[in-house]
Amino acid sequence: MILKGKGSSKKIFNAAHCWFAQKFRLVKSSKFPFVINFELWNECNAQCTFCRTDDGGIYDLNPDNSGKVSIEKGKMPLQMYEEIIEQSKDHILIAVPYVNGEPLMYPDIYKAIKFASDRKVATMISTNGELLTEKNIQKLLDSRLDFIKIAISGFSQDIFTIQHRGCDIEKIKKNLKTLARLRDDEKGHDLLVMVDYINYE
Repeated sequence: MILKGKGSSKKIFNAAHCWFAQKFRLVKSSKFPFVINFELWNECNAQCTFCRTDDGGIYDLNPDNSGKVSIEKGKMPLQMYEEIIEQSKDHILIAVPYVNGEPLMYPDIYKAIKFASDRKVATMISTNGELLTEKNIQKLLDSRLDFIKIAISGFSQDIFTIQHRGCDIEKIKKNLKTLARLRDDEKGHDLLVMVDYINYE
């Protein structure tokens, strides 16, 4: 992030302040967090068993709610996201424009990433990989996304669907190859790709 100009002494100091306050359980922390997660849209093309019911209801993983299905579906207006980025751009290290759901379903995800990138804020998304078409990958590269995590559990369809209902692992594997090729072909782009993988016996 520092090499890309997305880190600064002010941001690093803010992150250290937040860490110090949490580590020593101080009553007061920094005025700004160092990471912000945005729930842009919590709709999803997969119904993963650890996240949703069979009919798409979102589990509330807050310990106080003990797994009740109580999270409402909805979208955040892009303008609200942009206002928050504008207010915090000098302090936060990274913006994560997803919490629940598939971020590539949000129509303005590329605008959201580019808006943060233009203001020297690093970005990261996590995806199930099914919507990583060649066109969408190119748009992610053009928006200057910094980190992408692909969550997969098993390399055969039978194993994969233990947790990921509604997605095709062969399509996702093909998309991963396309992502690697396009990322490597894009001169000067150093998108960090992470695979969140569960190995079943």
